[in-house]
Amino acid sequence: MSRIPPSKAEEIQRKYTDQLDDFLNISMSDVQVKQWTVALCKYSEDVLREGWNMFLYKVRPGLMPSIEDCTKIMNDLQAAHSRQVHESNKEEIPQTVPGQVEGFSRWMKAVAWGLKQVATNRWTELTRLEYMLDMATKCGLGERDLTEMKIELEEYRRRNLSAEESPI
Repeated sequence: MSRIPPSKAEEIQRKYTDQLDDFLNISMSDVQVKQWTVALCKYSEDVLREGWNMFLYKVRPGLMPSIEDCTKIMNDLQAAHSRQVHESNKEEIPQTVPGQVEGFSRWMKAVAWGLKQVATNRWTELTRLEYMLDMATKCGLGERDLTEMKIELEEYRRRNLSAEESPI
């Protein structure tokens, strides 16, 4: 379990635990104050700010509430915040060129398929490189990328001459 920074613990105790003690109009023991502070320290400030009033509305003055009641509210809010962040990260990538995302997806599938063909000995590396150059052209990769692939293909051919292509 990670250590709680003393500054955060003091802030949580001052903002929330002491407020709960005052709201309930009872004196919490030092152990209770520490338990509440530690329980609340695992939540972000946004979750605490939003969930604290929800929690206080459910508390009856003069009765000590359960920490579990509070943590259930905070856990639900934290999960909602996480879902919200997750959904915002899934937003569609803006396209600068029409069809850019689709082309990239086709390209990635072609790369994976070409590597699989080499791994299963259905293709040689030369066949894969030729296929990749052809797919790069069809998927609309940039001119710079196509030039680099052409150079790589020619270098591979020079390093790995077949008997038919040998100048000797």
